[in-house]
Amino acid sequence: DGDFLKKLAEKYGFALKVYAGKLVLFEWDAYEKKPVKGVIRKTDVRKWNYKSSMLGTYTGAKVSYTVPNKKETIEIMVGREGRLYSVNEKADSPADAERIGKNAIRSANRKETTISFTWNPVFFFNVGDKVQLDGFGSLNGIYQIGKIVHQITPNDYSIQVSGWAIP
Repeated sequence: DGDFLKKLAEKYGFALKVYAGKLVLFEWDAYEKKPVKGVIRKTDVRKWNYKSSMLGTYTGAKVSYTVPNKKETIEIMVGREGRLYSVNEKADSPADAERIGKNAIRSANRKETTISFTWNPVFFFNVGDKVQLDGFGSLNGIYQIGKIVHQITPNDYSIQVSGWAIP
């Protein structure tokens, strides 16, 4: 089942996609550690918009899980105090619970600052690439590309890109 696999992948920090008739899994943590692939300057962009919200963003997570074959519930803190995300998932060990907590925070915080823009294709990027934004004022920084849509008309070719800030 696609929904089951997607939820399981997200729980452990992976993304799931179907590409060329194959199921592809990749780890977000590995993509976030990759070097920046290029710079997107405001002068390259035709139009753009962004959303920034503290709602649904977290500094840490409290993960509660029950030890298999015991009736003991264990709580693990991931990150730091402040805005805590509460996670109640099945975990096999403290390390497993920690990974679940870290990925819950990462997934929730992707919504903190998002940007989308349409630009003339100067460079070609892929989903998952990291880019540096320049000339966008307080939005300058490193973003991860989450979606790319190519638009081709008889008179024009443009690329719509959307992504989220990497803290």
